[in-house]
Amino acid sequence: MLRILIGFAVLILSLESCFYDSEEHLYPNPALCDTLNVSYNSDVNPILQNRCYVCHGNNNTISVYEFEGYLDLVNFIEKGKFLGAIKREGGFLAMPQGADKMPDCEISILEAWINQGRMNN
Repeated sequence: MLRILIGFAVLILSLESCFYDSEEHLYPNPALCDTLNVSYNSDVNPILQNRCYVCHGNNNTISVYEFEGYLDLVNFIEKGKFLGAIKREGGFLAMPQGADKMPDCEISILEAWINQGRMNN
């Protein structure tokens, strides 16, 4: 009987040790997400290159919306679909399509840039 209890305890402990949580998700650090000094060239464009230009670049055949470049992006934003799509709000086509939602920090950076006047800096 003691042998069964010890075996059961070892089994429970081994299963418990397999649980893993990402520290980033458990303890997010909002201080790392700078939305005060947002720049198109340093902050916005790199996000778009990583998340959007595969489908929305100038040489795409996937999407009818192209915004690889400052002026194209500003014109697209003025249509009113950009933020709703990346935030995945109701009534908008969730973007990036076929991928996980963009990290909250990236969305905050894009939103801050838009709210700060969409500067070409």
